[in-house]
Amino acid sequence: MKPLHAIAVFLCIILAFTSCKKLASVNSTDSSRKVRYVLFTDQDFSNDDKKITFTLFIKRTNGVVLWDTVLAPIKVKNIPDKAHQLIIEKTVPHDDNSTLKIGFDYAIENVGNSWFFDVLNPGEDFKEIVFDVK
Repeated sequence: MKPLHAIAVFLCIILAFTSCKKLASVNSTDSSRKVRYVLFTDQDFSNDDKKITFTLFIKRTNGVVLWDTVLAPIKVKNIPDKAHQLIIEKTVPHDDNSTLKIGFDYAIENVGNSWFFDVLNPGEDFKEIVFDVK
């Protein structure tokens, strides 16, 4: 029985390592278009303990989401100041050269949802979207 148990453990380990490999998507290609997201505040929220969750996105104008990511929730008072701003740069997926809606959705605990967005026009290779939380 012990040899079978050892073989089973070995196969599980091999399976775990091989299943964790990321493979390049057949549909993805490198794009020269990039979006830089900059997030900070110049306000004093030091007494605000509510949680805020930011979602960064790239969408087509018809609403199709090309990319989005949710940042870990933080307290409003912990939104970084200008000197410590959060910067995330993302290449536009699938070499999409259409008009794109780029920006931030955010939700404040027990308050509500809102957004901040801009447009990346066809032919624009780079866009920086700066969100100063007010």
